[in-house]
Amino acid sequence: MKNIKFKYALSVVAAMLLGVPVLIAQGTTYAQPAFWDDTFGIMLIAGAAIVVVAAFVTILRMFYSLMNLQEMQYLKDAGMDVKEIQKKMKAEKPSTKVLKSLTKAVPLSKEKDILLDHDYDGIGELDNPLPPWWVALFWITIIFAVVYWGYYHAFDKGPGQEEMYATEMEAAEAAVANYLNEQGEVVDENSVVTLTDASALARGKEIYDSKCVACHLSDGGGNNIGPNLTDNYWIHGGSIQDIFSTIKYGVVEKGMLAWETQLGPADMQKVASYVKSLVGTTPANPKAPQGELYVEETAPVEDTSAPVEGDTEVVEGVEGQE
Repeated sequence: MKNIKFKYALSVVAAMLLGVPVLIAQGTTYAQPAFWDDTFGIMLIAGAAIVVVAAFVTILRMFYSLMNLQEMQYLKDAGMDVKEIQKKMKAEKPSTKVLKSLTKAVPLSKEKDILLDHDYDGIGELDNPLPPWWVALFWITIIFAVVYWGYYHAFDKGPGQEEMYATEMEAAEAAVANYLNEQGEVVDENSVVTLTDASALARGKEIYDSKCVACHLSDGGGNNIGPNLTDNYWIHGGSIQDIFSTIKYGVVEKGMLAWETQLGPADMQKVASYVKSLVGTTPANPKAPQGELYVEETAPVEDTSAPVEGDTEVVEGVEGQE
């Protein structure tokens, strides 16, 4: 029986010890670093530690009582007299001063002293005192509430919810900006322009060769799945903005992936620029044109032949007249 009790106690302790690293790991994973530097965070951790200890003591007490009941039932089934069982349990019972101080549990022999004068169908009710640990935790919550109110509201020593939200948003925006900076220049379908430098086109060709040749072939001539990329006919538009959008969002119903999940904005701009560079080339086996004819818009040429205000027009033979 002692071995059984020892195994039960060992199981409880092992379960609690295994739970501690899990709590620590969760706190390390999800808590923000600034949380540990905050007064409120420290107080919250202290309160959580008290709750964990109190829960551990309570569970340990429950298991200890259960083991005592099991042992008493075992001795009773063995034919031992009740008084002998009580005497034996008292002799083998270890010191429980700590548990008693935490729970103020009334011994079974003295329960009649706290029995109330009413019952329900023969079931009596005991006037047990509240566990000291629970009372202490209750007062701690009250003290914590007063300190929290004074620190954050009455004296404005700590940041309010709005300020904390603004600070977190600033940190998040800074993190996003840093990430985008690491990814290169921020480009979208509205700001994209055609790149012509050799390094950008070389990178675009590298991406094209690894991800696009299966449908469009290495020379851009197209196959049964992908259209020809070398002519002036385009299904989804032939401008750099249209090509960028097609690469970014894909054409799922026709089997083209949305590459924004695998390529950064800078790389999508480079591969779109490389696709533009294929227009006008001659593939080995070009696919028939598809879509609509696209004509590249050209910027209007400024007329510099018009007379400038203030100049004097000289007519041959009429010198000095306008």
